[in-house]
Amino acid sequence: MAKEAHVDYDFEEDILYISTGVAVQDSLEFDQFIIDFSADDKIVGLEIMNASKYLENFFESEIDKKRLENIKSAKFSVIGQKEFSIIKIVMKIPLVKGIFEDRLFTATAPAVVVA
Repeated sequence: MAKEAHVDYDFEEDILYISTGVAVQDSLEFDQFIIDFSADDKIVGLEIMNASKYLENFFESEIDKKRLENIKSAKFSVIGQKEFSIIKIVMKIPLVKGIFEDRLFTATAPAVVVA
């Protein structure tokens, strides 16, 4: 089930952070991501490094820093499998003033990442 998530964007460093708000016990860097874990080893957050470039390639459309800075909400869920987990994030990305579009982003974390 998807949970409401907090979204923060560091314009200068181009880092997008999505968090469920649960306290982070540990983090692990993987590819272009930093995955945050709670004390009970659940994935509770995700940082996307070089977010504007990464998401532009992922969505195959222009996602500039100004749009990332104006994301107001997101939903966060994790689907666990034996070999990997899938992190699903639906972000409300601004298109033009006052109009937002839901965009689904997924990332796969291998079993060695998920405790």
